[in-house]
Amino acid sequence: MSMIDAMIVSRFDPILMICAQPREACIGLIGSLPRFALARCALWLVLVLMVLSGCSQNSKCEIGLCPIGTECDSGSGKCVEITAKAPNAPKLRGAYAVVALPGLSRAFLGYASAEQSLVWIEQQGAKIKTQFIAGPAAGDGPGPQGQVCAAVAAANGDVHIVWISDKEQTLWYGLRTQGRWKRTRIDAVPPKRAARHVAITLFQGAPLIAFEDEINGGVSVVTRDDKGVFSVETVPLPTGANVVLQGDLSLVGGLSGVTLGMYDAIEGDLLLASRSSTGWKTARFAGNEPNMGSDAGLPVVLGRDLAGGLLVAWRDRTRNEVMLARSVGGKVQKSVITDGLYAVENRQISRRKIVGTALAIAVLPNGRSVVAVQDASQARIVVATEQANGQFKAAIMPTSDRAQFRPKLIGQVDGTVLVSWLEIDPNGSGEGRLTTWILTQPGESP
Repeated sequence: MSMIDAMIVSRFDPILMICAQPREACIGLIGSLPRFALARCALWLVLVLMVLSGCSQNSKCEIGLCPIGTECDSGSGKCVEITAKAPNAPKLRGAYAVVALPGLSRAFLGYASAEQSLVWIEQQGAKIKTQFIAGPAAGDGPGPQGQVCAAVAAANGDVHIVWISDKEQTLWYGLRTQGRWKRTRIDAVPPKRAARHVAITLFQGAPLIAFEDEINGGVSVVTRDDKGVFSVETVPLPTGANVVLQGDLSLVGGLSGVTLGMYDAIEGDLLLASRSSTGWKTARFAGNEPNMGSDAGLPVVLGRDLAGGLLVAWRDRTRNEVMLARSVGGKVQKSVITDGLYAVENRQISRRKIVGTALAIAVLPNGRSVVAVQDASQARIVVATEQANGQFKAAIMPTSDRAQFRPKLIGQVDGTVLVSWLEIDPNGSGEGRLTTWILTQPGESP
């Protein structure tokens, strides 16, 4: 330390001892400092200002001046540790969709409850981009939009979405190309006809949209021709008994046709409707078939394997099982993903968790299936990944002690699995923060 520095420090020592005195005492003492010392050491002037602030009885931190890792608490006036926060994205409520974009990017479509608007959240690494597509936040005026929505992405990155405007109960279609959105009201579906649930897929590059039809009490499908004109088709329901649909619709395209999954609440059956060049045909796939007698299909999710074969995952409510069906060697093979059974520690008994109240399915580049399962007993998400022997190994997703709901899956091009869910606010009205987790080694606990 130089002689000048030592002189300045010696002058400051008394100041540090009198912070309990009035501000005038502090100022008077500083006035006695040599001018040349103050001019030659701006660093110590900063220290003087800090001391002066300490002399004030109403000391407050200043926003932006707290150390890294802390923030100014305006209430206490102190720099406090920054609480871990979710990514800069609106909180979502209800059903949402996730799509894979080129590379390792992904995006989410859902209902932002605070803004009452349909929101698009694009994520690439740590970067997040948010766009409001419909509703008050998008300049559409009052009235919520997007509480019912769905999305699907094409291989080239184009994204097709569908949603319902709550105000007029109209059906809307959106197309995103080169980062820009184009919205279209589907005039072929009059107001108040579409309600509760929608689904969307691609067939031969064109969108197909399924919705619960208030007019016929079943499901109708919207198609779009090469000229952009929409038309409506009716999906036939099984004959011989009344059908009351309940729960989400699941729609998946393929090389030869489209398949729709539904649940009949009257008979407790899983219904599958297939569309080919000859039209739609619907059959009961699981539930009250002979010698089975179970309630199956609430919920149901569909997918395709790498060969284009149909994958069907559903919950058997009677047996408390999550099932997966697929075509193997021309035959339908059914597997039990989980039955919720677990052993009670230190007791020779076992119990069951309620599993499968929400489901998601994905296929990895190696062809193995992945199923995400809602554990309703603990509000947790479990992901089961197919192993080399055909069995499924479960991994429980990490938790921040908040309830986890509505799992979604994406099989990424690097072989990992992106898992997403909503962490529900404990004191909210059902909204939650969007949370993601990547399984880098599928089948192993993170």
